[in-house]
Amino acid sequence: MNFMPRLSKVGQGLLLLMIFWAAAISVAVGQAKPKFVAGEIILYCKPGTPQADVNALAAQVQAEKTVPLRLADCYKLVLPPVKRVVKDTLDAVAALKADPRVKHVGPNRLFYSTQATGGEVPVTEPNDPRYKSGEMWGLKMINMPQAWVLQKGALDVNAAVIDTGGDPTHEDLAGQYIVPGSYDFGDNDTDFTPNGTTADWQHGVHVGGTIAARANNSIGVASICGWGDTKILMLKASPNTAPAFPESSLVNSLNYAAANKDKYHIATINMSLGGPGDPNDTTDPFYVATKQAVDAGIIVVAAAGNDNSNNSQDTPCGFSFSTIANTSSSVSGSK
Repeated sequence: MNFMPRLSKVGQGLLLLMIFWAAAISVAVGQAKPKFVAGEIILYCKPGTPQADVNALAAQVQAEKTVPLRLADCYKLVLPPVKRVVKDTLDAVAALKADPRVKHVGPNRLFYSTQATGGEVPVTEPNDPRYKSGEMWGLKMINMPQAWVLQKGALDVNAAVIDTGGDPTHEDLAGQYIVPGSYDFGDNDTDFTPNGTTADWQHGVHVGGTIAARANNSIGVASICGWGDTKILMLKASPNTAPAFPESSLVNSLNYAAANKDKYHIATINMSLGGPGDPNDTTDPFYVATKQAVDAGIIVVAAAGNDNSNNSQDTPCGFSFSTIANTSSSVSGSK
């Protein structure tokens, strides 16, 4: 058994789950970089503060220039050259904070691009042979080597996977399920199965493996969060007789994940699947069940672009409420 990532077949909801984790742990600004412009202050006055009062506040810190910003009642104060140092800037901010006319004040902070460039950000890469071989090129595509420096998965930040079931006996997935198997909503809607998938329908094993296969263990593949403590709640939504997902099974799976969010610490639900339907039909049970999961605070990730087609107007990826989706045009195919 294996789960070599073939993005054109898995569907881009899975890739977006990767991006969700990568964004959550994206490249940080180096500590050596300045945090604000020395000698500049952002002054945000209470609504309707007269210009004379603004000028008085500027004079209080000996600002030589007051520059109105496009946000009403907001200004940039520029201190004189002799005070354009970190200590004088912070002292001026502290002095203005006590004034009742001030809504907010702080140094003119600096923000930096989180895109890794020029080798500025260190990278960490696992020793899994199929990663080292270059087969798992999708992980580098989304800058996971940079993200892994900062985070490799977290305790009690878990992913529910609605798919074809899992395999707790797999060499790279042993111990990676919250419960050792799958909740089976595909055949009879209630049973827990120790091994919820079938030998000829391994899609759920693949998807779960890309999320949380044991990484850096010199075996098989690497995964997004398998270095750390992130686990999978596998919800089987396909019957053993067919590689498809009935709406009834999807509704039950979504409802179960939302109802047990706190019990299993579910942060996200992945559905690498899609099909016909009106994504704007608010009476559709699939719509309602997905929205309930979102309203419970779960990020729902759904595929758009499976089988090299753009299905972004289908369901569930077409739902507008916090559902993340992506098209296949820029990520499908092979290296």
